[in-house]
Amino acid sequence: MLGPMDEYPVHQVPQPIAWPGSSDRNFYDRSYFNAHDRSGDIFVISGIGYYPNLGVKDAFLLVRRGDVQTAVHVSGAIDQDRLNQHVGNYRVEVIEPLHKLRIVLDETEGIAADLTWEGLFDVVQEQPHIMRRGNRVTLDAQRFAQVGAWSGHLVIDGQEIAVDPTRWIGTRDRSWGIRPIGEAEPAGRPDDPPFEGMWWLYVPMAFDDFGIVLIIQEDPQGFRSLNDCTRIWKDGRVEQLGWPRVKIHYRSGTRIPTGASIDATAFDGSPVYFDVESKLPVPIHVGGG
Repeated sequence: MLGPMDEYPVHQVPQPIAWPGSSDRNFYDRSYFNAHDRSGDIFVISGIGYYPNLGVKDAFLLVRRGDVQTAVHVSGAIDQDRLNQHVGNYRVEVIEPLHKLRIVLDETEGIAADLTWEGLFDVVQEQPHIMRRGNRVTLDAQRFAQVGAWSGHLVIDGQEIAVDPTRWIGTRDRSWGIRPIGEAEPAGRPDDPPFEGMWWLYVPMAFDDFGIVLIIQEDPQGFRSLNDCTRIWKDGRVEQLGWPRVKIHYRSGTRIPTGASIDATAFDGSPVYFDVESKLPVPIHVGGG
């Protein structure tokens, strides 16, 4: 099961790149992107994923405009050419690793896109994501994230939307490892104590002089299995912002967040405060792959 990547000294285990080090069916390797024009009128989310132990790859692109959400999905058998990321009419081109990428979706069911990403700051390597249910590891993943700007265009049902990098901004992340994917597995013996869900907060932000990547993962009792708040400066300096305290504001009578108040701490002990407003909520499970 050799592929082009096997010509390069990038191996981590004594087997072809196509064979992940773990045989867990839930091993994945994928990218996530989002984009918006700061107006609150439009939001774009896209992604591509490889699932070698399931033998498939897939991609999606969704666009929310007002109350209308339009999406396209593509899926296919996995291949071994990971340097050429593509699924059907969708592809991701790495122009400059860790800085500049291009997403292309040739016209598919009324949607097309040609979008180029440029990072505004260096990527941020997040802390490892790890969770267990009983004795089993259900999440063991590594991610890096970045805030950046977009250029290019979208076409939706014949309407072309220009993507101007002076207005269009967004975030992306790359992640790989183990997390629940695909069909549900047989449950086995019920968890004791039962798994009661988790609370997950992801707030990447771009400012003129620095970027912020905040990610928090908590159980229902507020115990954090992941606490990572990083400030990345234009000159490449990376600063941890302590243990953020977060208050989420919700639309009355719903679970839809309208914003958040976040208190963090700089390395010198000075307070860092963020007041975050949600302009256009997007239910990613509706059309998000």
